[in-house]
Amino acid sequence: MRNRLAGQVAWISGGASGIGAATAKLFAGEGASVVVADVRDEDGEQLVDRINSAGGKAVYLVVQRRQQRSGVELDGVDRSEIRRPEHRR
Repeated sequence: MRNRLAGQVAWISGGASGIGAATAKLFAGEGASVVVADVRDEDGEQLVDRINSAGGKAVYLVVQRRQQRSGVELDGVDRSEIRRPEHRR
């Protein structure tokens, strides 16, 4: 662990399995506090338990989905609050 991400918070959607889970473990191993968000509750909670047991910091966020004509939309997300990050130079 190099702590390259110490003091940072990583929000990983789809983080309960696959590439998302690998990213969550990597970021936690580098010192980030990780928020794992997914619809797969059992997998997400198990991943967070493993990260915390290994000395990392992680929490699981339950994401619900509802079917709409246009596809899947997250419940409870106020899209007006989502902003693009500003690039620093």
